[in-house]
Amino acid sequence: MISAQDTSSEVLEAYNNMYDSYAKGTDEFFDYYEKDFVRVPTNGEVQKGVEGPRAEWNDFLKTHYLYLEEYGKPEIILSENQVVTIGDYTEYFIDRETKDSSYNRGVYIAAWRK
Repeated sequence: MISAQDTSSEVLEAYNNMYDSYAKGTDEFFDYYEKDFVRVPTNGEVQKGVEGPRAEWNDFLKTHYLYLEEYGKPEIILSENQVVTIGDYTEYFIDRETKDSSYNRGVYIAAWRK
C-alpha cells in the first residue's frame, strides 16, 4: 500500500509536470486530462470533455503566446479514491501581432484518480 506521503509526492510531481507542459504554450498539457474533464472558464459556461477545450486552445495559440509567470504549490487533499489539488497561477497572454498582453490570475482545482 502506498503511503499518504508517497501519494502526495506522486501527485505533486504530476502537477508540476502538467504545469511545465502548459508553460511550453502547446496543447500537450491536455494529455493529463481525461474524457470527463470539466472546465469552467471566466465566462461561466461549463465545458465538458477534452477535445473542445483543446481545439479552442490551439485556435487561441494561433494569435497569442503564453507566458506562465508562476504557479503555486498546491494544497493536496487526500481521500480514499482520489486526490484533489487546489493551486493558483499567474499568466500573461501576448498577442502575436500587436505584442499587447493581458494578465490572468486564477485558481486551479483538479481531482486526480488514484
